[in-house]
Amino acid sequence: MKIWYLTHLADSPSNAPLAAAAEAQGVDWLQIDPAETTIELEPGARARIFDGEGKELQRPDVWFTRLGSSAPESSLQLVGLLESEDLPGMNRTEGIRIARDKAATLTRLGANRIEHPRTIVLRSMLALERAAAMIAGPPWVLKTAVGTQGLGVALAESREALLETAEAFFERDEVLLLQEFVAEARGRDLRLFVVGGELVGAMRRQGGEGEFRSNLHRGGRGEPVAVDDYSRELAILAARVLGLEVAGIDLLESERGPLVIEVNAAPGLAGIQSATGIDVAGAILDRLLRI
Repeated sequence: MKIWYLTHLADSPSNAPLAAAAEAQGVDWLQIDPAETTIELEPGARARIFDGEGKELQRPDVWFTRLGSSAPESSLQLVGLLESEDLPGMNRTEGIRIARDKAATLTRLGANRIEHPRTIVLRSMLALERAAAMIAGPPWVLKTAVGTQGLGVALAESREALLETAEAFFERDEVLLLQEFVAEARGRDLRLFVVGGELVGAMRRQGGEGEFRSNLHRGGRGEPVAVDDYSRELAILAARVLGLEVAGIDLLESERGPLVIEVNAAPGLAGIQSATGIDVAGAILDRLLRI
C-alpha cells in the first residue's frame, strides 16, 4: 500500500514515529510538503502532481494530513484535489480550515451544544471595551483567532494590561477572542487524542511555574490520565463535528464540567507518546490501513 503523508512540518518529532510505524507494516510511506508540489491542470485530463524536484508523483492508495495553523493556505489545494478524486484519506480540508480558526471552531462546537469557555470575538478596540464588561474579570484570557503551541495567548490581569495587549494584537490586524478565566483549572488541561472516532490516549498537562498555559512547547509537562466517560465522549464528538479523523482535543476541568478550549488538526505525537507510553502513531497507521 502507498500512503502519502502531507505535512508542512518537515522537522516535527512526530514524523519519525509515523514513518517507523509504516515501515513496521511494510507500507510505502511518502512524506510530502504540499506547498512544494506543483499541480498541472489540463481540460479533459487528470491533473498531474509533481514534487519539489519536478518528479511526477503517482497517486497514493490513502493519504493523511498534518497541517496545522502555521501551514500556508496553498497547502490545502493538494488535499482538495485528492478529495475531488474521491481518494480515501484522513483529515479533510473542511475540518482543517475550521480547526485553524479558534473562532470558527468554537462556533461549530457551540452549534452542537458542546461546552466551551464563554468567549467574545473581537475585531476592534471599541468592541473590546464593551466585551470586558460582559465577561467577569480581571483576569481575562485574550487569544488570537489563529495560533498554535500557546502562541498568541495572553492573560490580562488588569484592565490596563487587557487594553495594552489587545492594541498590540490589533496592530497586526488580528481577530481576537476574549475568554473567561477558569481559575479552578490552575494552569492545567487535558489533551485527549482521538483517532477514527476512538480515544487512543489522554494526558494531563500542567504549565510551568508561574505559567497559566499548559502547552508542552511552553515548558509544561504531561502525565497519563484516565478520563471519565463524559470527557471521552465529548472529545470524540468534538472531533466528529469538525470532520477530523485525527485530532487533539484540549479540555479544561471546570466547576461546571469539562470545557473544550481547542481542537487541533495537527496534534503532536511525541508528547503524548512519551507521557502515556501509548503507540499513537501505530493507532493512526492502523486506521489508515482500514479506510
